[in-house]
Amino acid sequence: MIKINTISIIGRLVSDPTIKYTQAAKAVGNISIAVNNRFNKDEAYFFDCTAWGRVAELAGEYLRKGSKVGIVGSLQQQRWEKEGKKYSKVIINVEQLEFLDSKKQEEQSGFQGEDVTEDTDIFPFD
Repeated sequence: MIKINTISIIGRLVSDPTIKYTQAAKAVGNISIAVNNRFNKDEAYFFDCTAWGRVAELAGEYLRKGSKVGIVGSLQQQRWEKEGKKYSKVIINVEQLEFLDSKKQEEQSGFQGEDVTEDTDIFPFD
């Protein structure tokens, strides 16, 4: 059986990316994006995304709240328990990140748009 777990979305950052580092000094970036409902312009969907390594570093350096991005990644369900209650949420593990702002916006940030990809073989979950 073939396993397919791929998502592609375009949206805007809800807040500035947060970048942290693992004990092994690998960058981990958390990005939240809003994606408009194409049938109802008054409604948006919100997604939490996690980027790793160089992709996370570039996101932290060049993206800001409101930046338009294209993301290709895979879905991961996170589960945890707190005070006896079980919780879960689905996040997007970013494999490719493309900066989609206009040339004028790119010039203001000092970065020329680029498609960045992270080597996903290092992810601890598969």
